[in-house]
Amino acid sequence: MFDVTENPFVYGEVIPASAFVDRIDELERIVRDLSAAQKVFLISPRRYGKSSLIARALAAMSRKGALTVEVTVSSFSSYCAFLEGYARALVAAETRWNRAPVWLREAISSTRIDVSADARLDPTGHGSAGVRVAFPNARTERDISRLAQEVFAVPARLAAARRRKVVVAVDEFQAIGGFGGGCVEHAMRAAVQHQPDVG
Repeated sequence: MFDVTENPFVYGEVIPASAFVDRIDELERIVRDLSAAQKVFLISPRRYGKSSLIARALAAMSRKGALTVEVTVSSFSSYCAFLEGYARALVAAETRWNRAPVWLREAISSTRIDVSADARLDPTGHGSAGVRVAFPNARTERDISRLAQEVFAVPARLAAARRRKVVVAVDEFQAIGGFGGGCVEHAMRAAVQHQPDVG
């Protein structure tokens, strides 16, 4: 996890720390709620600084020892791609790489999982290491629905395995409507309400 005061552009359109003002109360409240594993919803018009506030809350939670994950829904073109990205972000939060594929495969039994290291070049030609997670056999609506139940349960498994709180930020959540309407939101809400160590 990066401290956004050192790298202010880690998460989406995040403003520099020097331009982040008048959000002390909101930030403290969000961090307090996430520390208590509450489920927090930030709702406002676009360009009001939600992503910047999320970035600072994640950085604060990371400093408190929580495993933090961010997934931006609008960056995925399908429900299955979103589930792959969600699982990839959780695997990336696991600092013990050799354990991550094991517990992910233990958590997801409804389909085949491909987990591998993913080395890519950024636009400037510099390399970056990441994780690749794919569910190549999840093709039908029924396959993906079963898979979603398991993927959305992974944060609780990660919290139990690491004995640490887990905080998941789902940014641009409204884009989830493009993946099948309310069923996606319902599946996610049904899973997270049973995750006492996940905010």
